[in-house]
Amino acid sequence: MRHIAKLRYSLTAVLLSTVLAHADVSTYEDANGVTVMVYGRVSYGDDEKVASEIRAAGPRFNRLELNSWGGSGRTGFALAKYVRKHRTPVYISNRCDSACSFAAMVALGQRTLTVMWWVGQIGVHQAHDDETLMPDVPWTIDMVGRLRRLGAPRKLLDAMVATGPFDMTSFDSDDLEPLGAKVRMWWPLE
Repeated sequence: MRHIAKLRYSLTAVLLSTVLAHADVSTYEDANGVTVMVYGRVSYGDDEKVASEIRAAGPRFNRLELNSWGGSGRTGFALAKYVRKHRTPVYISNRCDSACSFAAMVALGQRTLTVMWWVGQIGVHQAHDDETLMPDVPWTIDMVGRLRRLGAPRKLLDAMVATGPFDMTSFDSDDLEPLGAKVRMWWPLE
């Protein structure tokens, strides 16, 4: 297993992520069915857009593809609850950090997570207050308990608590496969 990398977030990246509004939620269809894609910062209401796209796809819905650097913790948790309730297959095409990781961790716990080899990763860290940028340890610990009850693996949750709000502990395909993730080498997904 490769060493879990620590990535330092720059103040520019933090400020940029707070300026961007909503994730791009879109769909595409292939021979396997309809994929609902979430790209960018998840914000309040994005979980409703995702659920709406999944309902619109109907029985052709195949998977939820995530590529997000995070955003609203409440929205991330709403997506995690949706993934748990509907046993939604989740695919990480590139990165799934911070709030985005909540849905990926739940999918990993129920063994419905697929990651793209080499680029697919989950990044976790403590929450922070958007106004003061100070760590929000009580919120983080509460979220860890909620995610644990939804079946998220303890290894990722422990890293979430131990990693400061401006650091990132990343888990790549080598780290996630032993925990139950499927790893794909290239498109298309089987």
